[in-house]
Formats: sequence, structure tokens, C-alpha cells
Amino acid sequence: MSLGLYRIVWSRFWTGPTGRAIQQKGKDATILSRYLVYGPHANSIGLYELPLGDVEHECFVLGGRLPILRALHDLHVLEFATYDMGTEHVWVREMARIQHQLQLNELIAANDRRHHAILKQYRNARPNPFLGPFFERYTEQLRLPEGRIGPPLRPVSKAIADADARALQATRPQAPCGNVENSDSRSSPLEAPSKGFRQVQKQVQKAGSGSGSGSGTGKAAAAPRDTPPEHDDPDRNIEVITSLILKEIFPVLGTSAEYAEVSDATKSRCATLGIAYDGAVVRKAIESALFRARLKRAVGGSA
Repeated sequence: MSLGLYRIVWSRFWTGPTGRAIQQKGKDATILSRYLVYGPHANSIGLYELPLGDVEHECFVLGGRLPILRALHDLHVLEFATYDMGTEHVWVREMARIQHQLQLNELIAANDRRHHAILKQYRNARPNPFLGPFFERYTEQLRLPEGRIGPPLRPVSKAIADADARALQATRPQAPCGNVENSDSRSSPLEAPSKGFRQVQKQVQKAGSGSGSGSGTGKAAAAPRDTPPEHDDPDRNIEVITSLILKEIFPVLGTSAEYAEVSDATKSRCATLGIAYDGAVVRKAIESALFRARLKRAVGGSA
């Protein structure tokens, strides 16, 4: 669907905080951000399929796939847009609100003629990892009656790391393939829990250590056995952390707990179990866990 009458000029981009932050990332991120809004694939909800081959052809000024991937990663870090390598979909997070000229907490009118087009675009979207987060973000503002759950995200950062590894291997042809030391690749800035949180931390650890044999003294509880495998890249651990929240955090704190409390508990548990994470990944995992918990209650089945 063409944006048509729904397209508006993002005139504040050049002076607003988001636009300034993007420009500080460089020309590639700046050009790509405009392409994501005004490009031929874009729609009015900011969630659409975007093959990388088309980006290379139509936005050739960026100079190839790797610069495009790096620019996409910059936009992800700024929470402007996120790209999935698996389904080749992109979600420009605030585009639906801005294109429909809604203030941050303003709801679209129930009789707004644009509402039908919004629902149609969301319902007709091919399976992708952003269906659930989009519903969580816009369920009230765009009056979305029901959500969808897509496949796991395959982040751009993994594709960049693979490309960098191939480039490094090309410069060292004699290096043995299995000789790379990854002992510290899991390290990431782990934030210490606040003093007031220690009691909650003990409760979460106790809830997560109920299975297995032995006293468990001085040893962290094992991660749930039916969770996806852990990865060195925090972005690839969203499903692991989501499962952790559903199985260990929510049973102790409940789904109505303050976000900061759930976030602190999740980060502390990840640190204890040695699961790589960062703030953005924890936020996405909490959003996903909340969505699945609400969906489970709604349908009376398992999320």
C-alpha cells in the first residue's frame, strides 16, 4: 500500500534529538533512516518486508551490504529501527504514530477511516519477529484487537560479526580454524543489583533452583532445561531470557510488578547464570514475556 495521503514530512528530524543522534552515527545511518521512512517498500505502520538486495540496488550510495548492515545496527542501537535477517523485515518503531500524526499518548479515533488500513496491514504482514512487539507497542494507541507472535529475531549484529570473521580469516590463511580463543566472548557489562533488591534476588534464585540433586550451596541454579541454547551475542539470547522471565521471575514477582523491579531481577539472574545480555535485550525480553503471559491468560492455554 502506498503511503499516499498518510505520508507526512518528518520536518523535525534535522533538529530533534532522534535525528541528531542518528546524524552523530554518520552519513550512512542518516541516509538509511530516510530510506526506511520514504523508500518504495515503506508503509504507514513502519513494519514491512525489505530485502537487502533491494536496499543495495536502490540505496547504492551506501556502498554495499556490509555498510548497510552497520548502518542498520546503528539504527537498532538508537532504537529507531530494527532489522531481522531471517525474514528480511524491518520495524521503524515510531513510524506508525508519526505517519498518522498521533501524539505520544493519543489514541486513534475508533471511527477514523485510516483504522481499517492499519488493521489490514498488520493482519496481512508475513510472519516476522516484530508482530508481537508491534502489538505490545500499539495495541491501545492504534486499537489493535488481537496480536500475533512471529519467529525469533536474527539480529544484524550476528551477520556483521560473521562478515568480520570471514574478513579476518582471509587475512590469516594459515591460522587453524579451531584455534580461536573465545574464553571472554561472553563478557558484557553486568550491572550490580541495588541493595533493596537482594531479598527479591534470593527469592528468584530459590524459585529457579528447585530441581536437581545436592545441596546447591555456592552454585548457581541451572537454566531451565527446555529453554533455547544460550549465545555469546546478547541479541541472540532474547528467547532464553524471555523463558527465564516466564519461568522464574514472573512466578515470584508477578506480571504486575514494576518494570524496574522485573528488569533488576532479570539482569541479576542472567549475571548469576552467565547469560550474556544488555539493557535493550532485557527490555525486549520483558515485553515479549508480558505479551505471552497476557496471551496465555486470554486463550487459557500455554504461551
